[in-house]
Amino acid sequence: MYDSVVIFYRRLLETDSKSLYSVNCVLRSPSFSKAFPFDEDFRAWGCVVEKWDEWSRKKVKQLKEMIRKGIHPQFRPTVWQMLCNAHSLSVQGRYSELLQEACPCEKAIEKDLNRILPQHQLFQGLHSGIQQPLFNVLKAYSVLDQEIGYHQGTAFIAGLLLTQMPEVEAFAVFLRLMQDFRLRELYRPQMVELGCCMFQLEWLIQEQLPELYSHFQTHAFYTSTFFSSWFLTVFLSCLPITAANRVFDIFMCEVQQTNSSGSNDLQGDLMSLRFKEVHTQAQLAQNRHILLQLQTQDQLCSLQLKHITERMHSQRKRLQELMMQNQRMRSLLGQTAEGQQHEAPEDEEAEDSVTTVRKLQHQIAQLQAQ
Repeated sequence: MYDSVVIFYRRLLETDSKSLYSVNCVLRSPSFSKAFPFDEDFRAWGCVVEKWDEWSRKKVKQLKEMIRKGIHPQFRPTVWQMLCNAHSLSVQGRYSELLQEACPCEKAIEKDLNRILPQHQLFQGLHSGIQQPLFNVLKAYSVLDQEIGYHQGTAFIAGLLLTQMPEVEAFAVFLRLMQDFRLRELYRPQMVELGCCMFQLEWLIQEQLPELYSHFQTHAFYTSTFFSSWFLTVFLSCLPITAANRVFDIFMCEVQQTNSSGSNDLQGDLMSLRFKEVHTQAQLAQNRHILLQLQTQDQLCSLQLKHITERMHSQRKRLQELMMQNQRMRSLLGQTAEGQQHEAPEDEEAEDSVTTVRKLQHQIAQLQAQ
């Protein structure tokens, strides 16, 4: 049985001309320079892939533990597709059609890829091989989902997928992530989901790391300045490819399990209710979601108000300093004017003092207007 799995996987990689893998006696991953022999870890993951239905339904805890230790690099593409159920999608024909359609985001995608791929650590040594496939995946999705279109953060997610699997398979996984894993909610125009994530993480820092939170507040350091890129790229923008793969292993496993378990629990609850109770339950769920959105918006407004208040305090302090300086200059100007009654009218010092006073008055007027 083990030998049949090995033969099947070899043939799968050898016949796939679009894959970034190369097969040379041993399987080799584009993410690693090291070749991996058929060790015990490979044997274990081969068994998991072959009996995926059993593992994903009856051995969830053991599967989660194995994924947390790291998916074997040679089985990572297959496991990722199975975790998000992308292998059940038939997207080849639709994908080709999407690529033929006009896309208003093409220039923005090209500009970002030319800037990100050669420089970012996630794609070192790989950018020349994935630039066109990545452009295709991002273009196809922007045409398919015109509400979201293209966002720079999606380039990191789709790019990581392309380091592991061919273009069409990467598009299928990306589609599942955006829809079933709710990643598209992060990129919606109002970005309410992003605001919710930022609020939750800031609250966790305040609760779990109170000293660090106080230190940030003391120095007026706002965590929102770097939170957004973390969430919009699922932390891929700040990780090398080895760490990014491990983070994505856990993300795809545990988010998928949370979604499925939540759906099963909800299904069981709804099956036990009558129609009127189902309607009430659905209304309550909708109200909770609206309340969460309002709370998130309220938190964001509070943060903005705090920033504005601090800015006004800083400007008021500056205004007081300028007014004091203005008074000193007026006093100096008065003394100079008294001395000029017995001196020549064109005194350079007096002219400089007048100019300085006028500048100060102009700055004060600007600050008062703000």
